[in-house]
Amino acid sequence: MLVFALTLYSCSESEMFDNDEVGNLVLKLSNDDSINNGSGIIVRSNDETDISQYLVTIRQNNVVRLSQKYNTLTSENLFFKAGANYYASAQNCDDTEAENDNNLWGRPRYFGESESFDIVKSKETSVEINCSMINSKASVSFDSSMAESFSDYKITLYNNDNRKLVFDSNSTVSSPIAYFNVGENMDITYLIEATGKSSQQERRIEGTVKNNLPAKWIKISVKTTPSGSVSVNAVSIDNTVDDNQNNSTIDPY
Repeated sequence: MLVFALTLYSCSESEMFDNDEVGNLVLKLSNDDSINNGSGIIVRSNDETDISQYLVTIRQNNVVRLSQKYNTLTSENLFFKAGANYYASAQNCDDTEAENDNNLWGRPRYFGESESFDIVKSKETSVEINCSMINSKASVSFDSSMAESFSDYKITLYNNDNRKLVFDSNSTVSSPIAYFNVGENMDITYLIEATGKSSQQERRIEGTVKNNLPAKWIKISVKTTPSGSVSVNAVSIDNTVDDNQNNSTIDPY
């Protein structure tokens, strides 16, 4: 768990109020930088969970009072004009970057926002922002049985933003991870296209992974049996199995 307690200066001589009308804000930022993979805790060290790179925003109602990356802020006190309805938030990227970065494969998005708080004249206010992953990720692996029945195969993942990501027959659990924003009507659709070895006929099968939720890891494993059964499993980031298993049939002959 990364935790930073910091006090930062935000006022200047150009502020149109006297110093005795301000209060001091102390921020504590935290972020869980570990993930349970089912066999133990792995501590991750990467830019996504490095709080020093997060954008910190302080707003009062809908007015932004400060918006600046943590590592560019000074180490002095945060002073703001006394008043109500302040909020503090932090994030590593916005929702557009979360899907468009890394050649459209996206990136994990961490975000946190405090409860509403007041700045009280001549007093210190402590506020904590706890950041967590708010988008989902999906990975694909093909079982070796697919190569026995099909000469070529791939799976395409997409949602209602028309971004389409293709995993080909070489995809494994170590292949690129796809990240998806979550929200209403943001289910992930998959399209499997495969060409039978014997028939050379292209077969297509489409399905939907429901419950696209924050911090959900959707592991899609594609395999076939002599009858052509295909399974899709949604597994949460803490390795608990969802009831979202889809079994479909695709005829290789």
